[in-house]
Amino acid sequence: MPDAGDYFAWLGLAPGVYSGQELSDRLADIRAQRPDAGRLADATAAFNVLRDPARQSRHLRNLQEQADPPSRAPAPPGPEIESAFSAAVASMLEGDTGVLRYSNRRKLLDLAARMGIVPFEANLLIERARFRATLEPAWLAPAAAEQDSSPPSPPARRRRQWILAIALAILLDAIVIALLLI
Repeated sequence: MPDAGDYFAWLGLAPGVYSGQELSDRLADIRAQRPDAGRLADATAAFNVLRDPARQSRHLRNLQEQADPPSRAPAPPGPEIESAFSAAVASMLEGDTGVLRYSNRRKLLDLAARMGIVPFEANLLIERARFRATLEPAWLAPAAAEQDSSPPSPPARRRRQWILAIALAILLDAIVIALLLI
C-alpha cells in the first residue's frame, strides 16, 4: 500500500521527474487494469497533482526532505579532544610569539577534521592556543616586578618629557617677568 501522501507511489512510479505524457500514459495503464474505485481515485488525484511541473518538483523535494532530514549541528568536541588538539597546536607554534605558519594551520585544520572538530571550533582552539603562547608565564611575573631598573615605557617617557618642558617654560616666563619688573 502506497504512503498516504506519496503521489508517485499512487501511480506506481519511482520518485523522479516525469513529463505530462508519461503521467497520462501511466494513468491510462491503471484505468485499463480496472482497479477498485479507491485506487482509481488515488491515481487520478496523483495525476492531477503531478502533471503541474511546479507541484511535481515541490512534492519531489518534500519526499527528499522526509527521506534525508537536515542533520543537527555536530556536538562540540569533548575536553579530551580539545586538549589533544590544543597540544598539537602548541607544538606547531614557533617560539613564544604565537606565530603559526599557514602550512601548519592547514595541517592543524586537517587534523581537526579527522578528530571530528568543525572548522569554526578548530580555528577558535588555534587562536586560544596562540593567545596563551603570547602571555608571559606566571612564574616570570614576580621576577619582572622585582626589576624596577628597566627603562620606562615610551608613553611614560613622553609624559615625563612634557612635564619637564612645561616646568621649564614656566620657569623661563618667571625669569622674563622678573627681569621686566626690575
